[in-house]
Amino acid sequence: MEKEILEAQQKLMQKRADLGVQNRGKDLSLTSILEQPDGPTVSDKKCEIHDVYLKISNSIFSENVREYCEECANDREKQRQEDELASQRAEKQRRIARNFNECQIGKRFSGIKFDSYKPTNEKAKNILEKCEIYAATFDRNLSLGASLILLGLPGTGKNHLAAAICTEILNQEYTALHTTVMKMIRRVKSTWSREAEETEQRAILSFCEPDLLVIDEVGVQFGSETEKLLLTEIINERYERVRPTILISNLNMKNLTEVLGERVVDRFRDAGEVLVFDWESWRRKA
Repeated sequence: MEKEILEAQQKLMQKRADLGVQNRGKDLSLTSILEQPDGPTVSDKKCEIHDVYLKISNSIFSENVREYCEECANDREKQRQEDELASQRAEKQRRIARNFNECQIGKRFSGIKFDSYKPTNEKAKNILEKCEIYAATFDRNLSLGASLILLGLPGTGKNHLAAAICTEILNQEYTALHTTVMKMIRRVKSTWSREAEETEQRAILSFCEPDLLVIDEVGVQFGSETEKLLLTEIINERYERVRPTILISNLNMKNLTEVLGERVVDRFRDAGEVLVFDWESWRRKA
């Protein structure tokens, strides 16, 4: 690098000396020298593509003089920028596809969107709008740790809307995990084996990493008090980390509070909202 600098300085000094003889009394500052044309700037040849005269590249810092078409150079730069944008878009799609795969939404609700949800009454329409707003403003909800509780009988659209929220935020490049209480408990309990490669703490923390965690079937009969404590530990850990959680349950508010405890439910009320789907199952109507 030092050798190159010295050579450039020598060329600059020679250039200054030459110009000093030819341009006595004129501005010989560095800027002026660099702006001086070193020989002709336009060739007598034309570009075969654009039918314009070629430019001549000639610098005091380089011994290589070449002819080039300015239009071709602009086209190459434009193509380079387009290729870079295409590469960025492709990488974004790969990230989104990976996040969808890791979300683990079941096949029935995979990729489902809000526009496929058909509210059967005004309250259902109101809840749909709230879920759409929750997904559209997820950056804010993530910063606040804002959560949701979806309560109601089977067939009222709770899972549909939860999956639509996941689809929307995954397309925004956030991460999500859609699971059930029993799947979570089975994963944690699998670490209790001597042959387990994952520790219990690592399994619990894995449920705290996604930007959004959706837990279905909350209220399914627990096998033991330990299993109930595992669920509340995961929920509390996400609360402490300010990570949004969506709970889905067929229980009413009173029974859900008995399962999770008043403290856990209060935290959801404090940083979120309870949406009650208290209408007849559309599947039963069908």
